[in-house]
Amino acid sequence: MHRPDMTANPDDTPAPGQALRQRIAATGTTSELAAIAREFRALQCQMTWLGYGADMQGRTVTGLVDALTSRLIELAEAQMTPAPGPYAWLACGSQGRQEQTVHTDQDNALIYADGLPGEADAWFQRLGEFVTDGLAACGVSHCPGGVSPRLPHWRRSRTSWRQLFRNTIDQPERKAVMLASHYFDLRVVHGEPALFEPLRREALEAASRNSRFLSLATDNALRNAPALGLFGRLRRVWSGAHAGSINLKHHGLMPITQLALNHALQGPLHPLNTLERIHAAADCGLLPASSARDLALAYNTIADLRHRHLARQLEEGRELDNFLPLQTACWLERRQLKDALAVIGTAQKALKLGQAA
Repeated sequence: MHRPDMTANPDDTPAPGQALRQRIAATGTTSELAAIAREFRALQCQMTWLGYGADMQGRTVTGLVDALTSRLIELAEAQMTPAPGPYAWLACGSQGRQEQTVHTDQDNALIYADGLPGEADAWFQRLGEFVTDGLAACGVSHCPGGVSPRLPHWRRSRTSWRQLFRNTIDQPERKAVMLASHYFDLRVVHGEPALFEPLRREALEAASRNSRFLSLATDNALRNAPALGLFGRLRRVWSGAHAGSINLKHHGLMPITQLALNHALQGPLHPLNTLERIHAAADCGLLPASSARDLALAYNTIADLRHRHLARQLEEGRELDNFLPLQTACWLERRQLKDALAVIGTAQKALKLGQAA
C-alpha cells in the first residue's frame, strides 16, 4: 500500500473521513454501504503513516461507524412501518468511548420511551436485527458476547433501563458490575439523547455514593494486569499462534480504560472517552496531575503502537489482531512499551492501596 507524502500540509486537506461520511449519507443500499466501508482500512493506514494521534484516529473511525449506523437505521425505517415511538440507538465499548479502530466488533443497545404499545418491542427487535446485520455486512462483526439490541437485555424501555442501573448499583454482584463497565460507556448514536443521557448521569451519581459497588468496580479495574513481569521484563505469550507477542489491547489499553472508568465512577465524572476521563480525574483531584499526564501518555504510546501494528498487517494483507510480535518491534518501541506498561502497574498499585485504606 502506498504511504502518503509525510510533508503534506494537513491544513490544505479536509478532515480525515469527511468525504466518506458524505458518501455514506447519500447511499441507498446496504451493499453500497459495505463497499464504502471497505475503504475504512486504507484511511486507517493513511492516518497512521501521516502521524495522526490515537485520539484523532479513534474519533475518526468511530465517526464513520456512527455514520454507517445512522444510515442503516434510516434505511430500516424507510422499509418498516413507522417507529412506534421515540427511541435512541446506543453504542458502548470502544465506539461508545470514541476510540475505535477498523479492527472492531459491535457493542450496541437500544432504549425506547415508556408507555408504547405492546407490539413496540417486536418492532425494535426487527430494527436491531436489520441494523446489526447491516453493520456485519460492512465488516463490523456481531458482538461475540451478545451486546446487541437483538437481545432483550440490551433492548429496553426507559423505566427498564433505570431499574437495571438501580439494581446493579444498589445490589451489586461481581458479574453485574463487570457488565456495568458496558453500561457506563453507553452513548447515544442516533435518536433521542434525552431518553438515555439523564439516566446515565443519574446512575453515575448513585454509583459514586455506593461503597460496595465501587469496591467491586475497583476489583474489576485490576483484573487485567499490564504485560510486564519481574525486573521490568515484557511478559510475552509463551505458546500458540501468538507466541512471542504481547496483546496490546487486553494487557495494555484495557487496563487504562478500566482505570479511567473507575475514576469516572468515583467522581462522578461525565466524560466517556478514556483520555477525557483521565484529565477530568486530574481536574477534580482524584488523580495527581503528574500521574494523569503519565497515564495519558501511556495510553497514547500503546495505542500508537497498536495502530502501526494494524497498519502493517493491512499493508501485508494479513488478518488483523492485537498481538504485537516483539521480534518486529524496534528497540525504541520496546523501551516505550516497557515504560508505558510500568505506568499502568504503578497506577493499579495506587488504586489498590486506595481501596485498602
